[in-house]
Amino acid sequence: MDEREAAKNSDGSKLEQIASTSTINSKEIAIAEPEVVNKSLYLADLGFGKRIYNPKAMDGLAAFLKYNKIGKEIDSVFIEGGLIPMVPRHSGRIKNLNLTMLANLATKKGKTEKEFYEMMSSFEQVFDDEKKEDRKKIKRDMKRYHNLVKQKIVNRAESSEFAKNELSKLVGVLSNNVIVHYQIDEEERENITEDVAVMISNLEMQGKELKKNRDKLKKLIKEKMPMAAFNPVLSLEKKVLGYVKRSLNSLKKPNIKNNELQEYYNKLLDGKVCSKFFTEFSKDEVDLIKGHVLDQTTKKQLERTYENLEKRVVSNIKDIREFEAEKKEIEDNINAIKAILGSYGFYKVTKRGFTDAAIVETVYGIVKEKSNEYDYDASPNRWKNKNKDNFHVHSSVEKILQIKNKKDGQDTIYNPKIVKVSKDGIMVLMNYNVNSMNSRVPTKRDIRLQMDDAHFRNKNNMPVPDIYLSGNGVGGFRVILEQKYSENTIEGEERKTPEMLIHIKLPNFHYLENLDYTKSKGIKTNDTKRFFKKLDGGGAVIHTIKSNNVHELEMATVDELIKCADIESEIKSKIDFLNKNNLSRDKSKQVRNEIKELKKEMVLDLKKIEVSGDGHIGCTNYPGRPSNYDVEIASQNYQKKNGLPDMLVGSEYLNGSKKKSFDSDKQNMSKDPVAFSINLEKIANDSSLSMNEKIKKILKYAITDKNRTALPRISQQGIVMKELVIPYFEEILKKDGKGRILFVSGNHPNEDTNYDEAEVVASLIPDSPKYIENHQLELGKGAGESYGLKTIRIDGDKTLFASHKPKNGPDVIIGAMQQLLDANVNADIAVFFDRHHPGGGFADGTFYIAAAGKQPWNEYVTKIGQTPGLRGIVNFFHDPNKKGYGKLEFVLDPALEREEYMQKI
Repeated sequence: MDEREAAKNSDGSKLEQIASTSTINSKEIAIAEPEVVNKSLYLADLGFGKRIYNPKAMDGLAAFLKYNKIGKEIDSVFIEGGLIPMVPRHSGRIKNLNLTMLANLATKKGKTEKEFYEMMSSFEQVFDDEKKEDRKKIKRDMKRYHNLVKQKIVNRAESSEFAKNELSKLVGVLSNNVIVHYQIDEEERENITEDVAVMISNLEMQGKELKKNRDKLKKLIKEKMPMAAFNPVLSLEKKVLGYVKRSLNSLKKPNIKNNELQEYYNKLLDGKVCSKFFTEFSKDEVDLIKGHVLDQTTKKQLERTYENLEKRVVSNIKDIREFEAEKKEIEDNINAIKAILGSYGFYKVTKRGFTDAAIVETVYGIVKEKSNEYDYDASPNRWKNKNKDNFHVHSSVEKILQIKNKKDGQDTIYNPKIVKVSKDGIMVLMNYNVNSMNSRVPTKRDIRLQMDDAHFRNKNNMPVPDIYLSGNGVGGFRVILEQKYSENTIEGEERKTPEMLIHIKLPNFHYLENLDYTKSKGIKTNDTKRFFKKLDGGGAVIHTIKSNNVHELEMATVDELIKCADIESEIKSKIDFLNKNNLSRDKSKQVRNEIKELKKEMVLDLKKIEVSGDGHIGCTNYPGRPSNYDVEIASQNYQKKNGLPDMLVGSEYLNGSKKKSFDSDKQNMSKDPVAFSINLEKIANDSSLSMNEKIKKILKYAITDKNRTALPRISQQGIVMKELVIPYFEEILKKDGKGRILFVSGNHPNEDTNYDEAEVVASLIPDSPKYIENHQLELGKGAGESYGLKTIRIDGDKTLFASHKPKNGPDVIIGAMQQLLDANVNADIAVFFDRHHPGGGFADGTFYIAAAGKQPWNEYVTKIGQTPGLRGIVNFFHDPNKKGYGKLEFVLDPALEREEYMQKI
C-alpha cells in the first residue's frame, strides 16, 4: 500500500492495526490463575476505652472474618491508633473533657455504694442545693451516679485491659502467626507529652527538696551524734556506779574511807561483774569509767554522782529518741524523694522550671517506654509468648515497614509469596497523622499531604512506599492510587510499566450513634471535632494483593459489623437452646435450619460492577507507552478471564473535539508521509536485522504511528468504538439475560459538539431501544450540559449515582463526598470519572468509586501540575443484602501489561 492509499484509508487502516494487537480472539496463553500473595487487615482510631466505641463492632468483625473464611488468610494487621485513650493525671478545662470520654470496663470490680459514698462525701455540695436538704435524697442521688460510674476506667492500666479484652475477640479467628503492627495516635502522644512535662518539673522540685533534706540530716548528725554516741558510755558508768553503791551498802561497815575505800573500788572494778560490764567497750572508755569511780572519795559523794548521772542518762535517752525520730523522718523524706525521682507514675502539678537537653531526652525515653508498655499489655497472650513476639508498637510519627521474602528484624513481615509481585518486597509507611507538624486536629487534606510527601521523597531519592497508611483525618475511608515514580516522558524512550503507590486514609472504628450522643453533650475532642466536620464512616478494611498485581480493598462498616454481631448472638442463643433442651426431632431440625439460614446471612453474595471510562477513543497517543486502545483491549481480556461484570458504569469513551483548554483535533502526533516512508525504509534496509526482526519492528513502528493519529470527528470515533467496545458491551447486556450498563456523557464530547455522548453510544448498540425499555441500558445524558449524571436503582433496592465530574477537592474522593453531602444525595454507591486517577472510599452511608482513565500521558497533564494517572478499570463488588459492605478491585497498568492480558509486539 502506497502513502496515498494509507492516507486515504487512515481510519480503516487504524482499525486493522488496532485489531492486530488484540488478543481477544487469539490463542489463550497458558497462565496460572492469580493467587493471593498477601492479605492485611487495617484498623484505625479504634476508640477502645472510650464511650464512642461499641464492643459489638469487634464481635461483628470476628464473626464476619470467620463466616467468610477470611480470618485465617490474613497475614498481618496494621492498626493506626486507638488502643489507649488520653487519660490525664490532673484536672484542667480540656483534660476534663477527655476524662468524660472514658468508657466503663465490663470486667472491672467497681466500688461498692458505701465506698463511692465515702469517696464523694467531701463533695456533698455537688449534690446539695436549697431544694436538697434531705440527706436521704442526697444518698439516692449518689446511688444513681454510682450506677453510672462504678466501672468507669480511671487509669491507663484499665484502658490496656479494655483493649486486651477487645483484641482477644480476634484470637482464634486470625492465624496464630499473624503479625500485628500498632502505631500510637495523638492521644497517646499527648499522654507522653504531659508525662514528660510534669516529670521534668518534678525533677527540679524534688531535686531541691532532696538537697534540703540532705543538708538538714547532715546538720542534725553533726549536732546530736556525739551525744548519742557517748550515751552508752554514760549508761555503763551509771551501771557501774550503781553496782559499787549497792556493794558498799551491803557491807557491815559501809562508811569506809581513804585507802580502804580505794582498795575496795579496785577490788570491785577488777572483779567478775565489772569485767562482764566492760566486755564490749574500749580500754579508753573503761579507764575513763574507772577513773570516775576512783574520784569518789566518800560514799556520799558517790551517791550524789550516781543521782546526777542517772538524771543525765534519762535526759540523754529522751534527746536521743527525739534525734532518732527526726533523723528517721528526714531519711524517709529522702527515700520518698528518691522513689519519686525514679517513678514514672508520680504526678503533681507544679509551675514551670528549668531543665537541660540530657534530662529531657532521658525522661522522654523513660516515659515513652512506659507508655508503650500499656500498648504491649493490650496484646492477647497468644500473639506474644516465649517463642515469638508478633505484636509490635511504634511511637514514631512515621514508620517504614517491609513485607519481604526474608526475615530481617521486627520491621520486616516475612512473606515468601510476596516475590510474585515484587522481588524487593512491599514497603508500608505508617503515618497516623500526616498533618502532625501543623496540628493534631483531623483534616480533609490528609491524602493530598501524603501525595505531596511521596512526590518529595521521589524527587529527593528517599524511600518511597508502596502503601501509605494514615488515620486521624476527616473523610471516612479513602484510597487513591498513583504512580510510585515519575513517568519517563522523554521522546524516543520507552517508559517502564509503572509501579503503584496506594494512598489509604483509614476509617475510624467508632459507632455513629455514640459519636452523635457525645457531640450532643458538647464534648469537644478530636473525635467529636472529626464527626462535626461530617463525611464520617467507621469500619474495618482488608487489603488483598494478588499475584497478577491486582489490589483489592474491601470495607465492612461498623453498622454492618454490629448486624453481624447480632446475628452471631442469635446463632449462639439457638445453639444453646438446642443443647440445653430435649427437643423433638422435628423441632431440632427446625432450629438447625434456622441456624443454617442465620449463618448464610453472614456469607457474602457479591455482584460485580465495572467502572470504566475516560478511554478517549480518537485521542493522539504519545509514543513510548501502551495506547488507550491497548489498555481497553487488555481490560476486556481481564474481565473475560476473571468473570464478566453484572453491570458496567462508563463515561467518556469518545474523545470528542474539545476546544476550550486545547484543540484536541489538532493534537496529531503522527509522522508526515515522507518521514514515515523514510523511517520504514531505514528499518527495511537494516542489514543487522533478520527478516522476522524487520517485520516485527516495522509492525511496531506502523502501529505506534497510527496510535499517534488523532480522530477529530465523533463519527470517526464512533466507528472505532463500534469495533472495539460495543461487542464487549453486548456480552455484558446478554449475561444471564439481565446484565446492565449505565453510561453518562463526558465533558469532552459534550462541551464542543452538538452530540450527546450517551445518545451516540446507545445508537451504536444493537437493539438499544429494547435494553433501554427494560432498564438494562441506562443513559445519563448531558444534552445542553457539559456532562451527564444519573441515579438508578440496582440489586437489593440500592441506589447508584453516577456523574462524569466530581466537585473539586484536595483529592478526587473527598471532592465527590463533599458534592453528595452538599447536594443531599442519598446513594448507596457513587461513581465519578474525569480525573483519570483511580480511587474509592466510604462516608455518610455511600461507597465511592473514582474511575481510572485509559488515555496515556500528554503534555497537558504536566502543564496543569498533575501526575500521569494509572490506567485501567476499577471493579466494585457489593452484596445486595448488605449496605455496609463494598470491595474495590483495581485492575491497572501493572496487571494489564502482563502477557496474559496485553500482547506486546
